[in-house]
Amino acid sequence: ALQQLSSLTSLNLTGNQMKVEGTQKLASTLSHLTRLTSLNLGSIIRGDEEMRILAPALENLTSLTSLDLSDNNRRRGGMMSTLASALLHLTSLTSLDLSWNDMEVEEMKMLAPVFRRLTSLTSLVLAGNYLG
Repeated sequence: ALQQLSSLTSLNLTGNQMKVEGTQKLASTLSHLTRLTSLNLGSIIRGDEEMRILAPALENLTSLTSLDLSDNNRRRGGMMSTLASALLHLTSLTSLDLSWNDMEVEEMKMLAPVFRRLTSLTSLVLAGNYLG
C-alpha cells in the first residue's frame, strides 16, 4: 500500500520490529519512495540479515536528509559495517540518529570514514552506546 504513495516525503516506522519477510517487503517499498527526505526506522531491525536486506534500499534514497536508525543493533555482529556501506551513498543527510545501538569503539571506527563523507551532517546522535 505504501508503494502507491510515491509523493511521500516522511515515513516513521519506529517500533515495528520486522522479521526477514517484513524487511524484504519494506526494502521493496522503499525503492518506490524516492522522494523521502525523512525516514525513521528506530527499533525495527532485528539482526544482521535484516540489515543486509535493507541496506541496498537505503543506498537509493539519496534525497534523505534525516535518518533515524536508533535502538537497532543489540550487539549483532556485522550490522554496522553493512550500514556503513549504505550510508556512504546518503550524502544529503543533515541528521543521523544511531543512538542506543550498543556500538563500541570498533563499530565507530567502521563509521568514521562515513562521517567524513557526510559533509552536510549537522546533527549526529550517538547516545547510549559504548564509545570509551
